[in-house]
Amino acid sequence: MKTMKTKLNKKLNKKLNKLTNEGGFKIMNTTHRHFTGIAFFLAIISHLPLPAIAQSGELLVQAQLDPFIAVTPADDTVQITSTPIGDFSSLFTFFVESNTANVSVHVIITKLYKDTDPDTTVKPIDINTSTGVDISPSSANAILGSDLNAAFTSTTSINKPKGMFDAHQTELVNLESTQAGVFSQDVDLTVTWTRDETLRPAGIYGGYVQLFVSAIP
Repeated sequence: MKTMKTKLNKKLNKKLNKLTNEGGFKIMNTTHRHFTGIAFFLAIISHLPLPAIAQSGELLVQAQLDPFIAVTPADDTVQITSTPIGDFSSLFTFFVESNTANVSVHVIITKLYKDTDPDTTVKPIDINTSTGVDISPSSANAILGSDLNAAFTSTTSINKPKGMFDAHQTELVNLESTQAGVFSQDVDLTVTWTRDETLRPAGIYGGYVQLFVSAIP
């Protein structure tokens, strides 16, 4: 009886072991296939392009810089010496600064009045209009048919606290700077007055020299 039980137990254990072993293999095999599939999936994902995680944008910025011009005399007052009779000339310097290379200039010159008073009864010293005004920029050339000797073309007047000063005005002179897109330089003016034979009292005779500058578009 014991012998039969022993044999039966051995058979049962053998089958149980076989089933266990087969089940374990299947489980392990299933698990192996599962992990193989995950690895294959990850391999595919790693070769796919990543989605964009940032974008950029741009715009054009433009600032309008308007033309400007500044005209500054080298001296506020210039003392000159006249001759007893005839012509006498003097040079006057203005510093012109503009953010445009091309400018137009013209000049207004007044007569010279005793004590710089246009209401004086003394005859003023007149301008020699036949000589014009010599214009000498330090780094520019005349353009558009202009000449560096500006002819007087009309009479005018300048209103000052002491009264109206009779004056003469020149034609326009067009200048082109050689300073790479800007005009920043001295401009010299040579002006001539003339004394006739009228006997005038000694003293100071004064008037004005004006330089006007405008930008050429």
